[in-house]
Amino acid sequence: MESDDEYEPDEEVLAREEAEESLMVSNAVVWDHFLELVRAIQTPWAEGADDTDEYRKMRALECFNLASQVCNDLKALSPTMKTWVPHILLFIVPRQMVELGDPAKRSCDACESFGAIVKKVIKHLTCRRSIKSDSTPHHVDRVERWRQTFQRGFIQQAFERVCVRAELRLGPENAPFLQRSDVRGLQATGRAS
Repeated sequence: MESDDEYEPDEEVLAREEAEESLMVSNAVVWDHFLELVRAIQTPWAEGADDTDEYRKMRALECFNLASQVCNDLKALSPTMKTWVPHILLFIVPRQMVELGDPAKRSCDACESFGAIVKKVIKHLTCRRSIKSDSTPHHVDRVERWRQTFQRGFIQQAFERVCVRAELRLGPENAPFLQRSDVRGLQATGRAS
């Protein structure tokens, strides 16, 4: 099959394409800025004595400088963009890095992980008794069985277990927020004062 000269670019079109920066090249710079920010944020945070105020300020400044490039790129790509993401990335996250340290501790992954723990407590560690004839003892009558089932709701059970778990993880300063029965149980085992 012969090539059709009608659709082949002429010398003028080729010269214009070489003179103009291609979309791929201009977006490559944008992606480079974004990936540089991601690499900086994913750098492991210093622990212990190395996590000083100066270190936090240095990391926050690095995040601010890289985030400003990314926000400018977002503004250039979409001038009418109305979102809080650039504002949070540029002004909120660096300030929180100075005050609170590692932002990964407060990230979506950490929140989802905590949510998964609560879901596990609700689904597997509470007595959401299902009334089945083969799972209940035969010597318990129907009225007593329903009374046992609804004596304490599974949300109350889950709340008590999550509070105890938080007390064990975060320490005795959370004791005023726990229910009295939880505190008594922890005091009996010597885990709370």
